[in-house]
Amino acid sequence: MQNKELPIGFVAAIVQDKRAMQNFAKMSEGEREAVLRRARQAKTRADMQLITASLSDAISATEEY
Repeated sequence: MQNKELPIGFVAAIVQDKRAMQNFAKMSEGEREAVLRRARQAKTRADMQLITASLSDAISATEEY
């Protein structure tokens, strides 16, 4: 990963959802970077929860919303 720092809100959200964490870990580096880009742009907790839910529900987490 280019930027090794994970957004704290993303970390807080993903550790609460085992499936999201597992799915994130299975992604390619490029897919993880796309998710992290979205997480860095999240403005609210609800935005971050949508990103985490997309990982958990196996919805394409790299799509813009």
